[in-house]
Amino acid sequence: MSNTASSSLVPFDFEGSQIRIFTDEQGDPWFVATDVCNVVGIGNPR
Repeated sequence: MSNTASSSLVPFDFEGSQIRIFTDEQGDPWFVATDVCNVVGIGNPR
């Protein structure tokens, strides 16, 4: 991941919980799986 990719991580507030989102070159959102798993209550995101 390049420096521009890491700087485009944007926090998103979902019902009081933070989910980080990365937007790729085509404008598509990529959600950080660990954050999503924490919000929905999955203890081990593997």
